[in-house]
Amino acid sequence: MSDPDSVGPDLQESFAGQSAGLCGAAVPGALWLSTGLHTGSVGFTVEVHGQAPPLDPAWEDVVEASFRPVSAISALVQWAGEASWELDLEETDYRVRYCAQGLDEAHQQDTRLDDEPRLDRYLLQFWPAPPAPDRVMKQTSATAAYWHDYARRQPAPPTPAERAETERQARLAREQAEEERRLAHERWQWGGRSPSRALREVGGNVRGLLAFDPALVHAIDAATTPEVQRAAALLAARRGCFAVDTPSKQTTHARYGVYRLKSYGYNQYVYANCTKGVKKNVTVYTPRRTGWVLWETK
Repeated sequence: MSDPDSVGPDLQESFAGQSAGLCGAAVPGALWLSTGLHTGSVGFTVEVHGQAPPLDPAWEDVVEASFRPVSAISALVQWAGEASWELDLEETDYRVRYCAQGLDEAHQQDTRLDDEPRLDRYLLQFWPAPPAPDRVMKQTSATAAYWHDYARRQPAPPTPAERAETERQARLAREQAEEERRLAHERWQWGGRSPSRALREVGGNVRGLLAFDPALVHAIDAATTPEVQRAAALLAARRGCFAVDTPSKQTTHARYGVYRLKSYGYNQYVYANCTKGVKKNVTVYTPRRTGWVLWETK
C-alpha cells in the first residue's frame, strides 16, 4: 500500500477487470495479496530488482501485474494493519510478480499456530517496467484457479475519466448541500423568507427590525418604488421609536408587544334614598393595544 490517506481497497475493486487472481492491482497505489492460510503466519519475501528476474520453476502458482506507488512511502501491511514493513520503492512504474507455494495445503488447514510447521510461502518481486496487462504465468493449485475465476467475473474498473466524473459529481453534491444549508440558515435569520438582493445590501440595523415584524420588513422590500419604501419605513420608525425622561438614579425598561391593562376595583349600587348596596369586587381589562410598555427600576 502506498496511499497514506487510504485504509486500502476492498476485495472486489482490487480485482476488477483482471484476468489473474491472487494479486489484485486494479486500484492505483495498492496491491491485494491473497494467501492460502486464513489465520496464522506465512513465509513471505519481498525483492526489488533493476530488471525482470528469472522465474524459479519451484514456485507452483505465479501471476504478474503492474503497479505504481502514489506516494514516496510504500509498505507491506498485514491484515487489519496489525503490522507493516516499509518497502524501498520509488514513485515510478513497476512490474510485480507474485509467486506462491503450498496454497492448497494451507487452505485446507485454514489456521496455523506458531509452533506448527509452515505450509505456504510467497515471493513478491518488483522491477521497473511500463504498464502492461496482468497475466497468469503458472497455475498449479485449485486455490489459485478459484481466485483466477473470481477475478475474471469482476466488472472492469472505472476509467480515469469515469473516476474524475464521479469525483466531480460528488464534489457538486457536497457544494449543493452546503449551499442549501446556507440558504436555510439565511431564511431563518430573515424571519422564514429569503431576502432579495436589494434587502441583503441595505445598510443599517435592518435585521434588528426582524425581531419586531419580519413580515413588515419583507413588505417594505416588495414595495414598487423607493418612495413607497421610504414612506413605509419612516412610518414604522416613528411608531416604533420614542424618547423618555428617566429620573435620576433609575433605569427605564421597555417591551414591545400586544397588551391590555388589568385593573381591580368594586362595584356598589347606590339607591335613590342614598343607601348603598352590597360591595362586590371586580376585575376589568382595557382593550388590547399594540405598543410599548415602560417601567422604571432603581
